Amino acid sequence: HFVPHSVHIYHKIGHAVHDHPLCVHNATFAIPIDSLNDDRFYLKSIHGQESTKLIFASFLIGIHATVYAILADEVAKAIVISVRGTLSLEDVVVDLQCLPQELSEVGRKCDFEGSGHYCHSGILSRGKWMYEDIRKRRILHEVFSRGSPYENYDLVIVGHSLGAGCACILATMIRHKYPRLRCFAFEPPGCVYDEALCNFSESFITSFVRHDDIVPRLAPANADALRDEFFELLARVKIPKFKLFRDIRDIVNDDDLSRRNLAVLRATESTPRDTQYYQQLLTFRNERTEKDISNRSTSTKLYIPGKIIHLCDVNGDGSFYIPYW
Repeated sequence: HFVPHSVHIYHKIGHAVHDHPLCVHNATFAIPIDSLNDDRFYLKSIHGQESTKLIFASFLIGIHATVYAILADEVAKAIVISVRGTLSLEDVVVDLQCLPQELSEVGRKCDFEGSGHYCHSGILSRGKWMYEDIRKRRILHEVFSRGSPYENYDLVIVGHSLGAGCACILATMIRHKYPRLRCFAFEPPGCVYDEALCNFSESFITSFVRHDDIVPRLAPANADALRDEFFELLARVKIPKFKLFRDIRDIVNDDDLSRRNLAVLRATESTPRDTQYYQQLLTFRNERTEKDISNRSTSTKLYIPGKIIHLCDVNGDGSFYIPYW
């Protein structure tokens, strides 16, 4: 039900209010709190969202600022915070700020145990910006206040891709005030929280991974593993490298691929250990290990938050998925 909210924040919500008098400099849109009952603010121009009312939207974008909207979904009886994913150059820069950052300070401010826990630093910076923006505007405070038509609604936070990661940290930061909130993260990056925090967040965050989508598998640890496997593979090559790189440009079927690999690669146990290349590879590994030991924060592995539901594409064409968890 909440997937469309995470999709429409990319373009359709902005287009729906682009020329509205309440959209200030195309940067923010906010309805007056005393107009929460006003029928003019339903998203009637977006198919399927006729019963959803736009309460607030920020279209600001920067390294810290991110596009998000606050909606009243009258079908689900929920106030929904929807966070946009990667679309701009600034978003890409945030994606790449993937070193783990410790959460002690954030935990003290937001009343959760952050000591010894870590988060993707770029995602954390955006989560902190949204937290402060929502707090200073008092949007949730007003929406859930006594007498509001939405005072008994649930709170749901959603996002896709980078927006899913930002939704997770925002949910963690405000959960002490809204303990019944739920967060649905659609295909989040694979490097948001440390393992312990991922396990802790299972009670309020659900992450969805669609088949073999690459974004939930993007993580520094996976990149390191790919690099190490590539270097190890080079050590197994038994033909001149120029010939190897010339031959691998040819596309072959699975049977021919197996035969070609046998022709160009030694068995792992037969890899020569006394070559200059292999000795350099060992030195590199040792230096990486020492660096990881000396800097715990950068060596902390980050994972997908919450309970993970893997949607497997049964037919291979996107027509039917089976969920596994």
